[in-house]
Amino acid sequence: MFRFVICFFVPLFLPWGLWYSARVFKKGRLTKRAPCGKLWAAGIFLAAAALSFFTVRERFPADSVYMPARYENGRLIPARFESPIHAD
Repeated sequence: MFRFVICFFVPLFLPWGLWYSARVFKKGRLTKRAPCGKLWAAGIFLAAAALSFFTVRERFPADSVYMPARYENGRLIPARFESPIHAD
């Protein structure tokens, strides 16, 4: 759940926070009305980029097999994905 918040809500509302902080910092030099269309478009783009980055980064081949973590000779072997062995 925390990862979803980081990958979706933070990038979605980051442009709004930046616009608001710039407005407060410059004491109203920006227009009083927020450029809603541009802020929403930037937020949606950032959220989609963050979600696609984490999706592509952790993708494995479709035929890979998950090997859970296990102890072998007193050593912990971490979990991993392996390609299946095709016997001819």
